[in-house]
Amino acid sequence: MIIGHERRYIEAALEAAGGVQKKAAELLHIKPTTLNEMIKRYEILPRRGKIGPGGRIEDESGVTVPED
Repeated sequence: MIIGHERRYIEAALEAAGGVQKKAAELLHIKPTTLNEMIKRYEILPRRGKIGPGGRIEDESGVTVPED
């Protein structure tokens, strides 16, 4: 269950960052190398996304992803 949430956060951050892993890592407050390892582990394919109002990450349906 936690893995599913983690995967969604990573996917949403990648979308918000336009697929740029360095920016997605900054949004998630993790190192780019850690993000890269997680992308490989979860076999995540980058997709386009956006940063919503107030700099919050939104998923592909426009739903704001909550922060921890």
